[in-house]
Amino acid sequence: MRYGEFVNKVKVICGAGSIDSLPHELSRRGARSVLLICDAAGGALGAIKSAFDKCDGIKIKAAYTGATDFADNVLINELYDIYSLNQCDCIVVSGGSGITNTAKLLRMMLSTGVRNIDSLIGMDYIHGTYSVPFIAVPSVLDVGVDATKIAVYSSGRRIIQLVSDEATPDCCVIDPSAMKDVATKEMGLSCIGILSCAISAYIGMQSGILSDEFAFESVKIIADRAIEALDGDEDAIGRVGEAAVMTGIAVSNSMVGFAAAIASSIASHSQVRQSEATACVLANCLRLEAERLGDKFSRLLYYAAGGEAYLSTDDKDRADECCNRIDSLICDIAAKCGIALKLGEIGVDASAFPDIIDSAEVNGAILSCARNISKADIADILDKSY
Repeated sequence: MRYGEFVNKVKVICGAGSIDSLPHELSRRGARSVLLICDAAGGALGAIKSAFDKCDGIKIKAAYTGATDFADNVLINELYDIYSLNQCDCIVVSGGSGITNTAKLLRMMLSTGVRNIDSLIGMDYIHGTYSVPFIAVPSVLDVGVDATKIAVYSSGRRIIQLVSDEATPDCCVIDPSAMKDVATKEMGLSCIGILSCAISAYIGMQSGILSDEFAFESVKIIADRAIEALDGDEDAIGRVGEAAVMTGIAVSNSMVGFAAAIASSIASHSQVRQSEATACVLANCLRLEAERLGDKFSRLLYYAAGGEAYLSTDDKDRADECCNRIDSLICDIAAKCGIALKLGEIGVDASAFPDIIDSAEVNGAILSCARNISKADIADILDKSY
């Protein structure tokens, strides 16, 4: 048995009506005055306010509603002042990755006492001094950002990642009612993103026995329930939300991989969304990885297609069949939601490929791949995905 480590500090509460547990979870952590941070696009604002209206002893003292991709030091300081002036003692965030990252950074700033988030760059371990209870209520099915130790922000023209336990919420509440307004296309992109990150967490060099189980279950949920979720089935939507959080936990113990590195580089150089780029490159990235990780993909077939498909496929063909099944699932999701699966269709210009290749080659996610990734490999994926 090989050495491994697994950490999960997030309490996960799931199911219809679970949003009503918010006041209790904060009260038991000694909180009384809430700063609520929500996406402008909707999210769970009404449901969260209703949960606190029913409860005595803990109330929403201040709220910020906005839309942001990457927060900067100015916005985080504005929220710091709102938190302080209203004598808040905890944070509740609801929305997608942008607003969730903003809340994470605020929690890091409050718990460390710094006012310049850039001063935390380069620290091996960012340790908070002050307790700030923090709960996330996903209302956009992003890829588990709620459960990760990573917080992303903008500094000048750079996008900076900070890694700290302070970026991890104490609790994540997955209530289907908070996700009912997610656009079908956004949910479809999230399902593909969950697949990408879960599989990368499993096949990467830092994978471990426990994180693998989280990844396997996430893949199974997307394979079994994604189409139902896209049709509006409330239980299926909740299950996809669970898959997103489990994927975030798996990624926190492993890493995102090849597809994430390429998609991130495409997004940086072509002004397209990383989620849309991921949909275009994922199937081709997995086939390249499967060339040298056949045994892992053979095992993955069981979760991607079920026991019957696994047993009816010859052992030598299972890796290829796994890739076929995942490719088919991506196509089904894309067809259901109107998602483009070619880079040219989402506005990527082939003239940007050299810059994308250079950027992807030095992306940290490449380092977690279980096989060496060359410039030629990246170029091949871009060509096949164009």
